Order: sequence, then structure tokens, then C-alpha cells
Amino acid sequence: FCFSGCSNLQEVRIPNSVTTLGYRCFTGCSNLTNTTFGNQLFYVHAWAFNQALTSSTPTTVFIPSSLRTIKELGFGVLYYPEGSTLEIGSEDNLSMLQFSENDMAPFYQNPGNQFGAVNFYSRHYDAGNDLAMLKLNQACVSGATISIV
Repeated sequence: FCFSGCSNLQEVRIPNSVTTLGYRCFTGCSNLTNTTFGNQLFYVHAWAFNQALTSSTPTTVFIPSSLRTIKELGFGVLYYPEGSTLEIGSEDNLSMLQFSENDMAPFYQNPGNQFGAVNFYSRHYDAGNDLAMLKLNQACVSGATISIV
């Protein structure tokens, strides 16, 4: 709960020394528009950014490739306009993120607030396993482009 409900918070820079973000640490930070994650972030607890991270213009949200676990609604109910993109990892730095049946809706979005595209650059994606697609689909508008590389 370290910054939970802090409506004046607009920007957060998570340094490379931080490996875990705690339960509800930024929940309800309704004016948080710019967040930079360090390259050692490993674990995001449940509800960490629920109802936070907002933007009035289309933007791209970058999830670092070091992140391996996002618990329930870790990045749930974000407020981004149509045309925004969720990037998990990059072509040069593949993501370590793995999805679990028990981690419900890590990126769940309410209708009207969903991403128009998701790019998931994965080291662990198994084309025969639709779990990643199911979890990512909860973040997207109907008909959105979901690329799993």
C-alpha cells in the first residue's frame, strides 16, 4: 500500500535495484501518467497498478523483459485511449514472463479502456498453449492485434 490512493502522484521511476513491487503499491494513483521500470523488476504483486497509469493520448506501455510474474490485476483497469499499445519485452530483449492459470487477469481492462495492440516478445511461449493468448486478450479491444513472437 506504499503509494496507494496518492492522487497527486504523476510520475514514477522504478530503479534497477527494485526487484518486486508490493501488493496495491500504486492502486488508485489516478493521475499517474508516466512510469519507467528498471531492468531488474522480477515480480509484480496483485493490484499493484490497479486503477492507475492514465493517459489522455494514445501511448505505449512498456513492461520490462525481466518481469517473470504478474499477479491478479497487477496491471488491471488502466486508463488509456484507443490506439494505445502494450509492449512486453522487445525484439532485442525477450520477455521472461510466464502466465499461470492461477493468476487471474493480470492485464484486465474495462470495455472502452482496452489496448488496441499487444506485442509480447516471449522466450517461453508455446504455440500449443493458449493461456498467454487468453490472458493478453483480456487487455484488448475486440479485434485488437495480439502479436506473440
